[in-house]
Amino acid sequence: MSVRQTPCRQAKSNAIWDTLRSMTQQANVEAGATAGDLAGKHIVLGLSGGIACYKAAELCRALIKHGATVQVVMTEAAEQFITAVTLQALSGRPVFTSQWDSRPAGGMDNSMAHINLSREADAILIAPCSADFMAKLLHGRADDLLSLMCLARPIDKVPLLIAPAMNREMWAHPATQRNMAQLQADGATILGVGSGFQACGETGDGRMLEPTELLEDIIAFFTPKVLRWRVQRVRPGQKSRWSRVPSACRHRGASPAWMSNLHKICLRPLWDKRQTLLF
Repeated sequence: MSVRQTPCRQAKSNAIWDTLRSMTQQANVEAGATAGDLAGKHIVLGLSGGIACYKAAELCRALIKHGATVQVVMTEAAEQFITAVTLQALSGRPVFTSQWDSRPAGGMDNSMAHINLSREADAILIAPCSADFMAKLLHGRADDLLSLMCLARPIDKVPLLIAPAMNREMWAHPATQRNMAQLQADGATILGVGSGFQACGETGDGRMLEPTELLEDIIAFFTPKVLRWRVQRVRPGQKSRWSRVPSACRHRGASPAWMSNLHKICLRPLWDKRQTLLF
């Protein structure tokens, strides 16, 4: 039987996972995170149209600083907010903006940038990803280089990471939430959104995460996750059911203090509900 999430329960749950995320980021530092966290990784950074494009410049620089190589691909709408010259200077690579670009791409001179760029990538990161581009990805539309590349990528080898950026009403709209849920079901990773003052003058959810937050999420995405917790629910007259605590709780080098804090905010309440905890 499903349990309805009341607003109070949902808020409490969100607070728990926000705290877990903060603790995981702290554990990254304790585990010895270095400037080479992304060494050897080649990331295609895609920009769709939105004011958050200005954050992509700092994100590009941060990815390179942490050892990654970055290939930037922009939509026509993105070029209205930031120039290709800026991102070319930061990435050290030519920026691609059109499927008709005849320049060599990925070491190949065959006018197939959407194929070549996706084959050499370890991941494709769309930041910012507008509501329009999310809908385009969902329906498999491929009318520009960036959407072509996302559709042509080998799904089992090149993950797609999405950093949404839009007005709070656009983010809360049922159509956007349906699109996000289906993209996740199709295998894309949604990095979430930030909350606060927006360029339109309103305040709420929907703004793109800050470059430092996105960087932490990307490092965590590529970090082997070997520490896991499993919760066994044991109740009279019921068989055991297993579930995993979400990935925010998995970390390769959690310190004893981190484990202690995790127990206080997350595991202890489960124990109080008579659920056996196995590690």
